[in-house]
Amino acid sequence: MTREEILKHLQKIKVQYNVKILYAAESGNRAWGFSSPDSDWDVRFIYVHPLNWYLTVNFNRDVIEIMTDEGFDAVGWDIRKTLQLYRKTNPTMLEWLRSPIVYIDNMQLRNVPLSDEIHFFNTIRGVYHYFHVGTNHQNRYLEKRGIELKRFLYYFRSLLTCK
Repeated sequence: MTREEILKHLQKIKVQYNVKILYAAESGNRAWGFSSPDSDWDVRFIYVHPLNWYLTVNFNRDVIEIMTDEGFDAVGWDIRKTLQLYRKTNPTMLEWLRSPIVYIDNMQLRNVPLSDEIHFFNTIRGVYHYFHVGTNHQNRYLEKRGIELKRFLYYFRSLLTCK
């Protein structure tokens, strides 16, 4: 899949959900440099709704999830959810912001100094997150299916991040 095709998918999401995409980047094995020929495109994005979406007493879904047969796997978080997760030291969101493959950056998030991220980062929460990811990977994949290189790399990455 080309960059242009990914941008077309993001444009469709923008129209279908009536949102503005503020930031979109690659996540997962392509961003980490160990993709395989059958790897999908894990696009993660941050979006904002029109103002009236926020001015309601109803709670609306704040996540958009899209999966296509051609391997386009997109997950987006509303800006309010994103900021709440940032405040709670969500390492996943921080990984999105540091992805080497960025498709859209309307907020110029790539220019935010790493020192600002560290200011809000809670190391204990971060370690717990990656320990949990590694444990889940071990239980879900390594013990049941044997050691596949890709799954082992995900598991090992979590352990190294904890270290």
